This record gives sequence, C-alpha cells and structure tokens, in this order.
Amino acid sequence: MIIFSVNSVLVNKQNSYFPRFVTRSRMHAPSITTTVYKYKRYAPWMLVVYSILLVLLFILSPFMPSIVVGVVVGIFLLLPIYGAIRPASFFSVRSVDERRLAMDAENIFWDERTMPVKDVTRLSIYLFAFENFRHREMGASGLTTITTEYGDQNKLSFKFQDKEYDFTFYLGDYSQYRAVLQIISAWQKTGCHLSARSAFEDSYIQSEILYMRGRY
Repeated sequence: MIIFSVNSVLVNKQNSYFPRFVTRSRMHAPSITTTVYKYKRYAPWMLVVYSILLVLLFILSPFMPSIVVGVVVGIFLLLPIYGAIRPASFFSVRSVDERRLAMDAENIFWDERTMPVKDVTRLSIYLFAFENFRHREMGASGLTTITTEYGDQNKLSFKFQDKEYDFTFYLGDYSQYRAVLQIISAWQKTGCHLSARSAFEDSYIQSEILYMRGRY
C-alpha cells in the first residue's frame, strides 16, 4: 500500500496518548530518533543448539508418545516464527542496537554519519505499526476479535555511497508513527524516489484508536 497523504489529524486534549504532534511539527521540521535491532553475538550458537535439538528429536521420536512428539514439533516450529515476527523477543536472533537511528525531512543519521536523502538510492520504507496498536479483525469463525500489533517490525533500507543499509526499527506510540509519515511526505515533496508502504491506512489507525478509547 503506497502512502500518499498524511493530512489527517487526531488530537485528544484529555488523553496524553495523543499529543499535539502535528501542530508542533508545522512550526518545526518533523524528525525522529528511534531504536533499531542488530543480530545477537551468540546468534550462530542459537542456530547450532536449535539444530542439535532437532536432530535429537528425530532420533528419540520413535521412543516417545506420538502426542508428545506432536507438541514438541509444534513448539520447535513456532519458536523461529515468533522470533522472526518479534525482533525484541528472547527467541529472536536480534537484539537492540546501542546506536540510534534518526531521520528528518532532509537526512538520515546513523552511526555518526549524516546521509542526505537526496543522495540516497533504492530508498524503501515499510511501516507496520506502533507498540500496542489494538484494532478489530475478522477471525476465521466470522467473529470480530481484538488484535494487538507491536512496533518492532518497521523496515527501512537504502543505498548510500555504494553501501547497503537495512534497518528494522521501533515505533513506541502513535506520535512516532505520525512523525515518520510526515518525514515520508517531506521526502516525497523533494522529489526523492522511494518506495513507501504501510500495513494499515492512517485513517483506519485513527478510527481504531478512537474505537478502543471508547471501548476501554
């Protein structure tokens, strides 16, 4: 889904969860500094241990009850999936990087480097959600359920001076999510060529926030 516009505004003076970010950002250029994830030092050992356990399960499975084997296989299959979709989890091969990623309307900042967006190529950004974004979703049974999304699955990649950069970054709340939307809009207005996608439309996010606020 291509992000074209970020003109809509959601403000609730009685709830600090919705700061007046948009009003403030009209006076100052939008910017954000956030957390990114890196591969853990012991990630290769995690894979080795996981492989050894799989081999042991294969060897011992003929001597184990079938129901136990089924449960263990299910756990072994779910662990890497959970680790992949939750970079901040214990089972992920990634951990929080001590360095911080920053972006504004003109630059991307990383590891003491300032990279002008106009000089960046292959720029791609994907916004999944912010931390604890709750929304309604139709389940397989046809019933509406409440799903919680997390802010650790947002992606940014680009090439600068023959070096490829690929980040998974964190958005802690809706104000940070809005900040990135405004930065993307600023990049687009400068004529920067980029691929910008989001898992949810901003209008949908706002409607779900209002619904959840009324519900809880």
